[in-house]
Amino acid sequence: MSRAVGVVALAALTLLATSTAAQAHYVYEKELTYYEDPEMSETPVCTEGRSEVSHGNGGGFSKSTVYSYTKDFDHLIRCGWERDVQAGWIASLETIWKWTGTEWAVCFNTDWRYNTSTQWKTDFSRYWNVPCGPGYYGVIANGYVWDEEFDEWRGGGVWSGYHELAGDGLAATAARAPEAPRWVKDGVVDVKKVPARVASARSGSSLTARSVFGPPPNRPPVRR
Repeated sequence: MSRAVGVVALAALTLLATSTAAQAHYVYEKELTYYEDPEMSETPVCTEGRSEVSHGNGGGFSKSTVYSYTKDFDHLIRCGWERDVQAGWIASLETIWKWTGTEWAVCFNTDWRYNTSTQWKTDFSRYWNVPCGPGYYGVIANGYVWDEEFDEWRGGGVWSGYHELAGDGLAATAARAPEAPRWVKDGVVDVKKVPARVASARSGSSLTARSVFGPPPNRPPVRR
């Protein structure tokens, strides 16, 4: 089932008017991560992601949303219709990042999470407790929608921007103010620039890019 909707790529938005993302009450980004050429498919897949990070209860809060769209053929809008898909066809993996003073490192990953009923979007959120100590945190919401026609997951990651979390009233500090990861372009993870491995803020070792960004390791359930 599809319904008409207007899809607009949004730049990072702050609830309070402040000079930097780190000072804001919350920050988020909402962007298209994949769209299919309508001439190549009768039911082109569009995937959009939204990633949010905020102060929460003091220890941090994140929210990841994945949207499934298709083309509005009536009005020739590229991603203008909500596209309902069956359970297991929308996948979400959230990665919490910590600024080390010189680079962004993975603080923790969620497991892959999937829609449990026929839906056109999924929302997942959680509160933290400053899991990697005071400092600057950002969220990458990795979202994918299954493309049955081409037998592939379609989507990518959206960077939230960063937020300063003090925890227990302590001031967060860093050697220098953070910037967006170098492999993020216009709020979206550029897979061509992602290194094969990324740093871990907890273990001091590294993680494979696929385990951090996806796509999901398994095929979804077959169409019922």
